[in-house]
Amino acid sequence: MVSIIPGMDALAPERTETRRGFSRSPNFFPVIFSSFPRYSKQAVNALRFISDRKATVISITDTENSPIAPFGDHLLVAKSNMASVVDSLAAPLSLINALIASVTLSRKNEAYKNFNELESVWDKYQVYEKEENDGDE
Repeated sequence: MVSIIPGMDALAPERTETRRGFSRSPNFFPVIFSSFPRYSKQAVNALRFISDRKATVISITDTENSPIAPFGDHLLVAKSNMASVVDSLAAPLSLINALIASVTLSRKNEAYKNFNELESVWDKYQVYEKEENDGDE
């Protein structure tokens, strides 16, 4: 797997590698963990596992009463009233985007190198369609 920042990966709480990865080296990077209503029991259990291994956890959730709040060393609250299917996660996703942008900008050289490597992998395996440029811009 190629990461934007070496050593940083996105892990899903329901996947086995989340627990496997944190059983080895939980303190290399802080863990950014988000969960919103309806809170997944798997997500809460994965975060409990990570927290038990003394990883530094940044929790992003909708309220201080969220089931993931107690596990966070740092709690970021992004209010989101998910009472209906038309409600939005725009605020929480904007917060996550700002964190990613901040880390990426603070490690520009590594990020640039890894983005170029990702582009090469994507080109090699034709992950994305290429726009045909016929000069009619």
